[in-house]
Amino acid sequence: LGGNNDDAAWALTFRKESDEVYVTGETYSTDFPSTTGGTQATLSAVVDAFIGRLNTNLTTLIQATYVGGANGDVTRAIAIHPLRDEVYVAGDANSLDFPGVTGGAQSASGIGGDVVVARVSRGLTLIDSPSVPIIGAATSGDGQISIAFTAPTSDGGSPITGYTVVSNPAGGVDAN
Repeated sequence: LGGNNDDAAWALTFRKESDEVYVTGETYSTDFPSTTGGTQATLSAVVDAFIGRLNTNLTTLIQATYVGGANGDVTRAIAIHPLRDEVYVAGDANSLDFPGVTGGAQSASGIGGDVVVARVSRGLTLIDSPSVPIIGAATSGDGQISIAFTAPTSDGGSPITGYTVVSNPAGGVDAN
């Protein structure tokens, strides 16, 4: 598994339910064997992280993708959530535009050289946190208010099944 330049695998894990091996590391290769449908099709810096998924015999590359921003990024750890088809990778990011951190614990890079934890689907596509709905109009009258909003542009990889509206009438809190 590799391309026309230096590549290194730093961690691997197994998904017992599907007999698959997941591997992560770094690549300097412009022709690393990424597959269609992954997070990122091409190398975006001198070095990018990669995530690969292979069969347990290591004879078939099922899915592979670059993951990184404008500067060098490396992932050094990988884990699979035991109850969901989600893959987590961790490493260090020098890119201020590392993909998939919007809505995370720290949604913007410090100065580069940050720790990064990213979550991807089993198919190696990014899973973002849900975005917030956009309030379009609020109309009050007769002791009530109607609020219209536009649904979020991203559901974070899971269907949004409802919203909670909280009001603060006369200092109290009501949740519906």
